[in-house]
Amino acid sequence: MALESPHHTSILLSGPPASSAKTLFVQCLMKLHNFYFIDCSNATKSRVIDYIFDNKPKYLLLDELDVLDKLSKNDQTFLLNLMEAGIAFEIKYKKTRSMEIKTSAFTTYNSIEKITPPLQS
Repeated sequence: MALESPHHTSILLSGPPASSAKTLFVQCLMKLHNFYFIDCSNATKSRVIDYIFDNKPKYLLLDELDVLDKLSKNDQTFLLNLMEAGIAFEIKYKKTRSMEIKTSAFTTYNSIEKITPPLQS
């Protein structure tokens, strides 16, 4: 239903590691057209954000979002706000950019207790 919805839909798959095939599910979605897969354990914020702004993928596939040694809470907040509201927003020194993006995100997360809540408007 999420794949066929005319609206952006985001799904967060949570559970203990190696228990529910979360990564396998996200990898199966790599057959979709116009997707961007991110292994968060190897991602850098600038590359991910630039790709999202430049390419506006229809499907964002995020694996291991809770890997905090690579993605800071600010990085998580950017991605979670994109998933929650469909808004990409970035502030840098002398540079601010934002846009509404109709991206459906499918994300895996092992420890829901550590998740950074999205900003609410």
